[in-house]
Amino acid sequence: MFNFLSGKRVLGIDLGTKNIKIVEVEKFKDSVMLLNYIIIEFKFETQIAHILQTSQIFEENLGKILEEASKEFKTKNVVFSIPSSYVFTGYFSLPHVPISTLKQAVFYEYIKYLPTSEKDYYVDWRNLLLQPIGIETVPKWFIFFSATPVNFIEKLKNVSKIAKLNFKAAEVEFYGLENLFKNINDDILIVDIGFGYSYTTLILENKVVFIQKLKISTKSIIETIKSLLDISDEEAENFLIKKGFNLMPEEEELKNNLEEILNSLSLEINKTKNNLEERFNIKIKGIYFVGGLTLVPGFLEKISEKIPAIPVNVFNPLDFINVDKSLKNLQIGPALTSSLGVCLKYFYS
Repeated sequence: MFNFLSGKRVLGIDLGTKNIKIVEVEKFKDSVMLLNYIIIEFKFETQIAHILQTSQIFEENLGKILEEASKEFKTKNVVFSIPSSYVFTGYFSLPHVPISTLKQAVFYEYIKYLPTSEKDYYVDWRNLLLQPIGIETVPKWFIFFSATPVNFIEKLKNVSKIAKLNFKAAEVEFYGLENLFKNINDDILIVDIGFGYSYTTLILENKVVFIQKLKISTKSIIETIKSLLDISDEEAENFLIKKGFNLMPEEEELKNNLEEILNSLSLEINKTKNNLEERFNIKIKGIYFVGGLTLVPGFLEKISEKIPAIPVNVFNPLDFINVDKSLKNLQIGPALTSSLGVCLKYFYS
């Protein structure tokens, strides 16, 4: 997407809503290895979303944070995972033109959807040939596209300079999923439950072809716990990390409220799944959860009960790549999905 020039070792940085995940990955012939990682946590009230509000604060503060953090690693080459909340996405259909002329046709169509001039964005897109349901006619091209503001990429480049890092590339976080899931050769739905926002991603033919935002986030769950137990944000977050959804009978009110949140989440996921299966005339073979909420006790068991018609799994990318023997706490893998994904996209694009 942004002039990827593959190197041997790189840092992958995921700018989350409440923390920054940094991984150091090295490529060995046809395999990669996670050498090291850190997670920089912020207090609940000083979320990264506030750092991203202005150019000056973003570049200076984040640059200093990354400069200090980079001392933990051996390489200065860096690739950024771009939060999907900073990206404009859309989709449209085109007649079945030859693949040789598709690129030009896509360009003339997607510029109609952009909020401002095409010069203001880096645009990436995926194509899928679809046969209209129940109609005996030629298939059509389905086009999914994303547009990342150029000024956001420039901010990341300036941050890299302040941090004394070598900016190599940036990629939208959901495209990094393509390389992570390339060995799962099925039509799948990925659900990323983040701290500030969550979204579903549909992968067909090993390509991201659709994303949709979800209403539930980890933050909304923490706020429910905070309100019912009358405790601080930090105490509520620690409660969720420690006890999760495995509550005692005497905690009935909180248990019922968290149960209702999971009911809403599963209902939204099931509705999204059914709509996508109808739209694309497919059968989704599995749902994979990523993100920090998957680490919470009882989450997988509870959500699996509510989505019984299809296999539901937590995806740990560390099960599929080599990991340095010195690293511990490998169950943290689902939270490193975006930072690892952008590294693999960098190496294999």
